[in-house]
Amino acid sequence: MAEIIPKLENYKQRDNSIERLYTFKGFRGAVKFINAVADECVKHNHHPTITNMYGHVRLNWLTHSTAQAVPGITSKDIELAWECNKAYQTAFGARPYNDRERELEGM
Repeated sequence: MAEIIPKLENYKQRDNSIERLYTFKGFRGAVKFINAVADECVKHNHHPTITNMYGHVRLNWLTHSTAQAVPGITSKDIELAWECNKAYQTAFGARPYNDRERELEGM
């Protein structure tokens, strides 16, 4: 998994999970994106932790039911992170990070 994570645009490994901050022009674009993510999650029966902060959406992917004793990143997490990146490309109001968002990403 470790070799695939750098190929996921703007995703970072955080402990036993992968995470990305997505940015939007406003609240409606963020909510539209969350709904697109929800549709994919239902199809795959796998769900991230979603944090919505006005025009920002943070997704954190972690599989709790792994064969390992400790929850971690699985192919399901990678696949759905990839799908979310594709959905972001077509999402209403998607935009690049500004300086403040780069700071948020570091949190």
